[in-house]
Amino acid sequence: MSSSRGLSVRHNFAWTLAGNITYALCQWAVIVLLAKLGNTEMVGRFALAVAVAYPITFLAHMQLRVIFVTDLEGKYPAGEMLGLRLLLSALAIAILLATCKVAGYSAQTTRVIFVVGVAQLIDCISENYFAIAQRQERMDRIAISQALRSLLSLGAVALAVYVTRSLTWGVAGYVLGRISILLIYDASRATFTLGALGAPGSSLPPTTFLERVLPRWNLRKQFRMLWVALPLGIVSVLGSLNGNMPRYFIEKSLGPAEVGIYSALNYVPAAALMIATALGYAVFARLSKLYFDGDLPGFKLVLAKAVGVCGLLGVAGVLGGAVLGRQVLTLLYRPEYAAHQDLLLWLLGVGAVGCVASCLGCAMSAASQFRQQPPLFLVVTGVSLVACYFLIPRFGLKGAAMAALVAMLVQLCGTALVIQRAISKRAHTMKPAVTVTIEPILESQ
Repeated sequence: MSSSRGLSVRHNFAWTLAGNITYALCQWAVIVLLAKLGNTEMVGRFALAVAVAYPITFLAHMQLRVIFVTDLEGKYPAGEMLGLRLLLSALAIAILLATCKVAGYSAQTTRVIFVVGVAQLIDCISENYFAIAQRQERMDRIAISQALRSLLSLGAVALAVYVTRSLTWGVAGYVLGRISILLIYDASRATFTLGALGAPGSSLPPTTFLERVLPRWNLRKQFRMLWVALPLGIVSVLGSLNGNMPRYFIEKSLGPAEVGIYSALNYVPAAALMIATALGYAVFARLSKLYFDGDLPGFKLVLAKAVGVCGLLGVAGVLGGAVLGRQVLTLLYRPEYAAHQDLLLWLLGVGAVGCVASCLGCAMSAASQFRQQPPLFLVVTGVSLVACYFLIPRFGLKGAAMAALVAMLVQLCGTALVIQRAISKRAHTMKPAVTVTIEPILESQ
């Protein structure tokens, strides 16, 4: 029995929205800070570091939170999930360094990529504790953690860049902010008391700091967990790779300064996407319960409301960009960024489609449609690769936005198809078996 009641969907959404908005604004503020104190090349170098580090570090993410939240039988304890994350983090670090070596990046660029990767891996460890809160429908703890880590990281980055004018020391602030909140807040005793998650065989939560941060090992079960999570892990890597695909081609074709412009403008629609993701996470546990309880009308209703909100959010973003785009870009960045309002509108269009696709993606995972996702995202990544290859050399930055829009539309249609088939399959399995009885013919007396 949980020691703390879960929050309503409305309250969970409000908390998640607040946390994600704070996170998005702080990420955005880092770009603004680099644009103001540095130049487009510094912004581009940071964006390249994110583009290289994020897909690789998602190997440690594996969307294990989804596995834990949907594990209603308690087959995968939190401590063993933490052990698996640490093993995958070590693997991600090795692959990250090898990638920098093979790509021939300079020592300075490699340092920035490495530090950004470490910061992302710390976030992956925090996901272990987020999973505990989400399963109990307590998204408030996740939101508070996101807000605290974002604000602390932003402050550390601002101070380091202002004093040293060094991007490497600046991104080191990411690590400081994230590891502080991980140890002080995420791994606190309060997180574990939500579900009274103690050691195996005990109903009491861990009482000491070491019990909360040290992993537990059961390699057979952890490899089984990895096998279950592998499709979602592949999806995470492909999704991150697909999102960053335009940056790779821009850097090769146009240079780091153009990467900086594209990335800075792309943070504007990213704010709307963060709100859509917040809504998806807020209704995730509810959708999962409705689906597996067989309440398909309830599942469709909750999903339809979430998709409607996300669609309106995306449309509002496009309209706002058309009216105030140039002024916003001038205020946030520098005049050279404001000259790309047409690129901003394309990116806002990508964001509008992405808001709906993100919400549908949460519903797809809530219905445990894990094995269907790798083929879908493999197709999306392939489409993105081909579109970037042909459109960016011809249309420049606008071609990058076009390629992103094409890939996002494919993702949206594919996700909707997977959900429709899952609902149909679930409805079919719930049909009562038809029994045919043959009554004996009564003999006349």
